[in-house]
Amino acid sequence: MTDLDDSHHVFRHIKKSWMDDGFIEPTAFRLRNEDGQFEKGLSVNWREYFQTPTPEDAIVPLRNILTSKGRKLGGESRFALLNVGAAKNAAAQYTTIAVVLDAEDNDPSHSLVPTFRSILSQLMNFHGAVECSS
Repeated sequence: MTDLDDSHHVFRHIKKSWMDDGFIEPTAFRLRNEDGQFEKGLSVNWREYFQTPTPEDAIVPLRNILTSKGRKLGGESRFALLNVGAAKNAAAQYTTIAVVLDAEDNDPSHSLVPTFRSILSQLMNFHGAVECSS
């Protein structure tokens, strides 16, 4: 796995139940427990993979990738856009994190925060939420 550059960004899909009046709840950044085991890291998608002029332009191809993997994306869900360096700096006083490319055959933008800890959910510096509707 290759570390993403600190100047790069990642998207995190935020489903409607993880939002409260436009505010993204910390639960959006918790590891999922699958069959009694936590996932190997926080799943995100590398924004620069899409090589689009704006983050908003990357949403349609990202939605296509995620839906092809069987993910359900509701019309009211959003994508949080996080700067890699800002997230690492925010977490630094508590723990060291990495953000790495973890490309999959059906999702070349897939990335992970493998050193994720629950404290990270309180530290992420959001660039904003991007509309999810197509």
